[in-house]
Amino acid sequence: MDFRVQLYDSYTGITPPDSAAMVQLIRQYGDAENGEEISEALDYALKNKPSFGGYIFSCWDNYKLIACVVVNQTGMSKYNPGYLLVYAVTHPECKEGDVILQDLVQKAVQHAKGEIALHLKPNHPGIALFKRIGFEEEYVELRMNAQVQNHAAAS
Repeated sequence: MDFRVQLYDSYTGITPPDSAAMVQLIRQYGDAENGEEISEALDYALKNKPSFGGYIFSCWDNYKLIACVVVNQTGMSKYNPGYLLVYAVTHPECKEGDVILQDLVQKAVQHAKGEIALHLKPNHPGIALFKRIGFEEEYVELRMNAQVQNHAAAS
């Protein structure tokens, strides 16, 4: 098979069909179910919305999208990683999926001009892959929804 790797950023932009293919792939096989949050991450990476930008690496088998990695620049490189790997997804029917995803993630890391982080749920199946690539656990992230907190305080 002849795979083609494509880089998208604020300079290259992205075609609507390529963007739609990414949203569909991430929605079907990634951690995100909401197409709007996926589109927002793509828009941030491409600076279609006010942001620090970022980039996207994708892998195509002819005209079929088989993998993509979306990275947003955080603008916080002094006290947090300057880049956040938002999505890393392969199509499950791709036999070389882990190898392709590892290659795209390595390209994304090399393209970053600083530290890059990603957030995964504790039992995410990709943890072993990301550790093989060289990612290390450094922090435990705790979150609170301000609306839930305000509602609880009002009760």
